[in-house]
Amino acid sequence: TTNNANSVFGLSVLDNGNVGIGTTLPQGSLVVLTGNVGVGISAPSQVLQINSGASSVVVTSGGNVGVGITTPLYPLHVTGNVGIGSSLTVTSAAALTTLNVSGISSLTGNVGIGGSLTANSLSTFLSSILGSDGSVSAPGYAFNLDTDTGIFRPGTNALGLSTAGASRLTVTAAGLVGIGMTSPSQIFQVNSGSSSTVITSTGNIGIGTTTANSALSVAGGAHIGSL
Repeated sequence: TTNNANSVFGLSVLDNGNVGIGTTLPQGSLVVLTGNVGVGISAPSQVLQINSGASSVVVTSGGNVGVGITTPLYPLHVTGNVGIGSSLTVTSAAALTTLNVSGISSLTGNVGIGGSLTANSLSTFLSSILGSDGSVSAPGYAFNLDTDTGIFRPGTNALGLSTAGASRLTVTAAGLVGIGMTSPSQIFQVNSGSSSTVITSTGNIGIGTTTANSALSVAGGAHIGSL
C-alpha cells in the first residue's frame, strides 16, 4: 500500500482505500476537512446531517448533537419524545441539580432531585418523588419564592409543616399531632404548658393541662355564660 493519491474534484482515494475530501492524505477510512456531510439529504446545514426535518440528526461544528432539530443549542438537543429503556444515570461529576419540565410529563419510578424541580405545566408522577429531609427554616418541599415555608422531616417517620421558618404543625411517628409545638404528648395538642389544649386518645379534652382525666378537664378558671 502506498500513499499515492488520485484526486478528482477535491476527492482523494489512496492506494490503501482511505478516502479524503478536502485533504490528499486521509489518515482514516473517510476524512472530511472542508464542507458539510449529508446522508439522505443533498444540502446539509451542519458538519454532519442525516435526513431532514423531524427525522434529522445533526452534529454541529461546536460538537452539539441535534435529534429532530438542525440547530441544537445544547450538547444534546432532542425535539420530540425520548425513550430510555432501563435507567438514566447522572454521575456525581455532573450531578443533576435542576430538572425543568415544560408541558405534560409522565415519570414512572422513583425520582430523586438533588436541587430543584420546576414543572411549568401538568406533570404526572406514577411513583415516589424523593426529596431531602430539609429543616424548619429550609423545608425539603418548599416554594420557589418562599423557601422557608413548606414540609420537612423533623425525625424518623415524622412530618413537619413550617411557615416563615417556624414550626407550625408536627405529626410524630406515633401519630400525635401538635400545633404550635413540636413534641405533642396526646393524640392532638395545641401549644404547651398552661396554654395547652389537648384531646386524648379516649376523647377527653384538657384545657391548660396535658393530662385530661375527665371528659373535660380545665386547669384554672372557667366561665360559662355571658361576661
